[in-house]
Formats: sequence, structure tokens, C-alpha cells
Amino acid sequence: MIYSERIICRLRHLLYTATSIKKAEYMQSVAQIHGTSIEENNGIVKITFSSLMLKRKQWQSSDLLIDPLYFALSDYADRHTPEKFRECVVCFVNVYCRDLPSRRIRDYGNVELKQALDVIGVFLLEDDSGRLCDVYNTTELGEADCTCIFIMRKDCFPEWLAKRQNQVQAISDF
Repeated sequence: MIYSERIICRLRHLLYTATSIKKAEYMQSVAQIHGTSIEENNGIVKITFSSLMLKRKQWQSSDLLIDPLYFALSDYADRHTPEKFRECVVCFVNVYCRDLPSRRIRDYGNVELKQALDVIGVFLLEDDSGRLCDVYNTTELGEADCTCIFIMRKDCFPEWLAKRQNQVQAISDF
């Protein structure tokens, strides 16, 4: 994966440096290809990628997923004027395809989340410090691999968590 990741990132850089395509325009199309979606419902923002977040220490990870996320959030902010959360919870939900071996499930410390939190902070958070922002990680089984990130006020989190646990198959359920 790391070699193909390097090739993809180099080709992207070549494309928008050697042609008239602007980086923002290109990265927004990459975000669409990645299945990146951003939606707000009842004060909760949900960001979805059609893949899992990358392993920590893969040096191209910011180019592969985080750059397209930045431009997708920028476009979303231009079109929607989202609320900047002050005291909030950011929930990273790693969804693994239930039809694939469970040995694929990674330790949370091996998944790159900090860069995503930094980008989300630019557009949706007043501050991503531990004083104002709590981070919650969970793993679920689903139809296909994906990552969902939910951002909400702290007072919404208990109800969100209770509903979520009743709706999905968590790892502890299998």
C-alpha cells in the first residue's frame, strides 16, 4: 500500500503543478472519488470517507486523505457557514467490513487521527485543545470499510452514543 500511496501522491502533485488545474479544484474532485461527504443533522456534523484512516507513520497520509478533506471542508464551509463548536466531542468511528477477517482491525494508536482533527479544527472547532474538545474512538462492523467522524456539542454526546450503540454492530457484539 505504501508504494502505491507514494505513486498516487506524486501523480497528483505532477497533475496540478504541470497543468492549469488548480489544486483546490482537483482536491475537491479527489474528495468525491474518496467518497468524502459532509452533512449536518440536528447540530451534529458527520464526515464520511469511503476508506479507513491510514496507519500512523505512513509519510504520505496527509497527501492521500487529509488534503482532500481540507478542500472538502473548505467547500462545505463556503456553501453552508457551519457552526464553530466551542465545547465539543469529536467521535472517530472506524467501520470494518464484517465479511473480512477481524485481524485487520487496528489498535487506535496505529491510526492517524491527529491530522484529521487539526483540519476539522480549522473549519468546525473554536479550539481542538483538550480543554474544550473531547475525542472518542470506536470500532464497528459494517457493510464496507469506511471512517465516520461526528462532531457535536458535549451535551449531545450521551444521547448520540446510546442511539448509536442500539443501531450498529459494535466489535463487542460479534
